[in-house]
Amino acid sequence: MDSAGTSQHSTVEDAVTSSQPARLVDAYPMAQLQLGMVYEMERDPERLPYHNVHTLRLPGRFDERCFRAAVARVVERHPILRTSFALVGFSEPMQLVFDSAEIPIAVVDLRGMADGDARAALAEHLRVERRTPLDLSVAPLCRMGFHVLSDDAFQWTFTEHHAILDGWSLASLVGEITGLYEQLLAGADPVSAPLRSTYRDFIAAERAAMASPDTRAFWQQRLLDLPDGRLPRWPADREVALSAGLGAGDQHVHDETQGYGSLISELPGELSDQLRDLARLCRVPLKVVLLAAHVKVLSLVTGSSDVVVGHTYNGRPEDEDGAEVCGLFVNAVPFRMRLPGGSWTDLIRAVFQNESDLLPHRRYPMGVLQSDLGGSPLFETSFVYTDFHQIDTAAAI
Repeated sequence: MDSAGTSQHSTVEDAVTSSQPARLVDAYPMAQLQLGMVYEMERDPERLPYHNVHTLRLPGRFDERCFRAAVARVVERHPILRTSFALVGFSEPMQLVFDSAEIPIAVVDLRGMADGDARAALAEHLRVERRTPLDLSVAPLCRMGFHVLSDDAFQWTFTEHHAILDGWSLASLVGEITGLYEQLLAGADPVSAPLRSTYRDFIAAERAAMASPDTRAFWQQRLLDLPDGRLPRWPADREVALSAGLGAGDQHVHDETQGYGSLISELPGELSDQLRDLARLCRVPLKVVLLAAHVKVLSLVTGSSDVVVGHTYNGRPEDEDGAEVCGLFVNAVPFRMRLPGGSWTDLIRAVFQNESDLLPHRRYPMGVLQSDLGGSPLFETSFVYTDFHQIDTAAAI
């Protein structure tokens, strides 16, 4: 079998049942993170940790015909939206790509209902969506719902298995669908260029990383004698301590059903501008400045200049249209940093160099890396930087 599993086509095709009427056109193994997400979903059917339900209120008139047409064009362009998973029956779990698939779409007209009743109907829809998992053996691994709120506003709910879409892919799809919808609504017949790379290219790249002696040696050397990066523990009365530490404008949100919470702190506009100015001065992306601040804080709270933090990277194909390909490309790897002395700009430039050294090896799967090093956790905190500007654009149509 090659790195992406093409030699299994005939075997897989023979095993596809009538439950998937479309024709099989491709098959290749699942990514390591896909396997992990599916495993966690199967073992926790109550919490369904990677069953994602997103809802977005959009301005403008809802035209079901045009929206269905926009969705159909996007499904045709992106193979991951025509993909199902085959977890058994082969030498390893496979993902099967079909020549066609239709995303289930439900449309409910709430116009004329009292505001309270309309909100209750939408809330019930979201509750049912969150409790109803997708069938992994049938493509596509997503569905949609639309609630027409008025003549000039509607609610779009998108349910998907995280194993087929990372955050950027989801935002990209939202932007692509709404863009096509607006053109179709205006009477145009838009044509999207076919993508030159697909998710199977990422699978091949991940497998190449796993087989690379250079990448394995890089991580073995980088993670030699890891520091104890555990943070100071919360006191017994955690909520009291957290509330006492909240700043002006901070918001603590805790989701009992999912078992985790978040602390949301919005930076003042002036500070945000200053951070961007600093990034320009150092000739680095804004993300590097924020990562430098993150590792500095970790150094202060752990009392060590040698810190390690999980850092989420994307492994997208480095092609001209790589940003448009949809799939699950993310991988969290240990970002180890020995903080230099000197100024903030010295730290920022050191972080940038550290990242530059790491990037060629970012596709080595975290689960495999942890197994290589004995199975113990490699970090306790993580840094994730996202900028899903496509969502903002879609919400403003």
